[in-house]
Amino acid sequence: MTKNKLYVSIAYDGFSFHGILVRTMVRGKSVMIDGVVTGEPGYGQLVKPARDTDKSTETG
Repeated sequence: MTKNKLYVSIAYDGFSFHGILVRTMVRGKSVMIDGVVTGEPGYGQLVKPARDTDKSTETG
């Protein structure tokens, strides 16, 4: 993996960030450092965000 592939541009909680990804952590454990995957296969799980389907709570 090259550094060019690690360039990220994200938005989080109203802030925008641009830069090069150097470390990814999952529950306090490094799983990627400087483009090298260090995590164990099968560590973690995909968590999909919950959708709010109850429209009765909307205001406006």
